[in-house]
Amino acid sequence: MSKPRRFLNLVGVFCCIFFCALAAARAQGGAFEKIKSVKFFIVDFSEAGSACGLSKAALQEAFMAPAREQGLAVTDSSPYWIFVRATTLIYSEKSCITHVDAAVLVNTRYFNPATLQDRSGRVELWSKGNLLVSDIKVHSVVVNNAFREMGRDFLTQWQRDQ
Repeated sequence: MSKPRRFLNLVGVFCCIFFCALAAARAQGGAFEKIKSVKFFIVDFSEAGSACGLSKAALQEAFMAPAREQGLAVTDSSPYWIFVRATTLIYSEKSCITHVDAAVLVNTRYFNPATLQDRSGRVELWSKGNLLVSDIKVHSVVVNNAFREMGRDFLTQWQRDQ
């Protein structure tokens, strides 16, 4: 068998293995496969966050609106949490700096072999963050847009796993 033919055979075998593994992974479902509802939690803002125009209601709406439109419910009884935080400081009289981050967490139980006890905790399934700097007059819009974009990224992953 010639070298080019052997190479093509190897490429073909590799492609078959790769696509079989990909199909098996998709058949197992993704991290968001069972999520039908979530709890939504926003960490309280500092005085700087309020001074820069941030609002809990606006941030929740920015993040969750796309997901709610696709049927994801916000409830108090879900084991899945969306945890968001906006940490702000005023850089000058005219500028605000905010670090935004969001994470999807799930409550879980596990056995700790070191202590021989059942434990409970949370596992992070997804996270995203960004650092934003803008004029104080438009900072709330910049932060809301960042949360909207993170919400869309979350929604894309959630839809992929359904």
